[in-house]
Amino acid sequence: MTNAFNYLKSKKLMRNADYPYTGKVGTCRASGGVVGTTGYVALPANDPVALMNAVVKQPVSIAVASSAGVFYFYKSGVLD
Repeated sequence: MTNAFNYLKSKKLMRNADYPYTGKVGTCRASGGVVGTTGYVALPANDPVALMNAVVKQPVSIAVASSAGVFYFYKSGVLD
């Protein structure tokens, strides 16, 4: 996610209505954009208080380490 946030510091995302997905090989025609970021903060792992404090101030993004062994044979349901 760090790479994505760093990208958004210099470029902005376009709205789907302005540049819809076409599902075919072609040249990117993106220009302009409406959504970016000026920075980000990495929260400490397993700290619900830090997460709650962040949520009241700004949007929060999360990531799951899907390469962890617990996901290898996962099929459905709540992962506990």
